[in-house]
Amino acid sequence: MTLVIGLAMFTGCATHLDRLQPIRDQFYAGNVDNARVTLEKELKKRRGDRDVLQLDQAMLELAAGKPQEAERLLRAARDQFDHLEQKSLAEDAASLATDDTVRSYAGEDYEKILIRTMLSLSNLMADGTDASAYALQITDKQQQIADRMAEKELDDRLRMEAYKQVALGPYIRAMIAEESPLTLDDAVRARVQVASWAPDFPEAKHDLQRAQYEVPIPPGQGVLYVFALVGRGPVKQEDHAEATQAALLVADRIISAVSPRGLPPTLAPVPIPRVVRSPNSAEHVLVQVDDQTSGSTATIVDISQMAILQQQAR
Repeated sequence: MTLVIGLAMFTGCATHLDRLQPIRDQFYAGNVDNARVTLEKELKKRRGDRDVLQLDQAMLELAAGKPQEAERLLRAARDQFDHLEQKSLAEDAASLATDDTVRSYAGEDYEKILIRTMLSLSNLMADGTDASAYALQITDKQQQIADRMAEKELDDRLRMEAYKQVALGPYIRAMIAEESPLTLDDAVRARVQVASWAPDFPEAKHDLQRAQYEVPIPPGQGVLYVFALVGRGPVKQEDHAEATQAALLVADRIISAVSPRGLPPTLAPVPIPRVVRSPNSAEHVLVQVDDQTSGSTATIVDISQMAILQQQAR
């Protein structure tokens, strides 16, 4: 069974990425140890960026064969972002009256899903005891985000596409549940979710058929799952947008409330971060066993597409 997660290291704004470019160049060149040393120096210099830098650090630890350390860093980032998410909701009103710099950075919605994805995969590379729980968190977090976005006045079609459920969570849970004859019913339910949430995933129907009707893997045999992280993740680039009517109305109300004289709000373009897809040269991985082609991976999650759709929906 094979799949592809369309992601690489974690995303960030242009300035942040510029500072990290030497580290990422080392990583992509296969110099993981050098990248780890360079990132450690960056962590000491930029303590204010510690939360986001630790995400890249977790990926380096995973690539260095230290999944438990990667899991520890990712878990700390998850908890910190969850805390800042609640804090930033309280800061939204203040940011309307000033600017977005007063808001805590709690991560983009797709990054919150990505963190839980990497937690599950990191745990799988260690003892695997918590991988299923982390996989369930992928589904739970996406549902929380979708429920929150449903309360906003957004285009329903875009919102439902951008915040649809992520099939990777139940895929991992089904894989783990199939290990024991006592949890085969759980595996079937998870396979049903995968087929429903990712109908274009080519292995979904075959996996469901096998889980429902075929004999489980006998003792002494197994199934090889290949998780391929291909391509580079999305990045944020500065763009400019015209002020919306809603923003001008808010500005006019604020000026009227605090100024004895009415002043027309400025119509200058506003700099905004825009998510863009990184150019990628790889889309899938070919799997060979004893020099014989066994299959190729297929995309089950495209993080770049998710990120772009979520920005469009907002």
